[in-house]
Amino acid sequence: HPVVTLFADLTRWVRATREIIAGCSREEQEKLLHRNAERIYRL
Repeated sequence: HPVVTLFADLTRWVRATREIIAGCSREEQEKLLHRNAERIYRL
């Protein structure tokens, strides 16, 4: 199991992440979420 799930399940992590970045612009949020995933995982 991923270490991150020792504290909370994926749903809670996604919710917390969205709360943390809520003050960011739409473009900043896309960079943090989608674009990082595309870059890191070469999607």
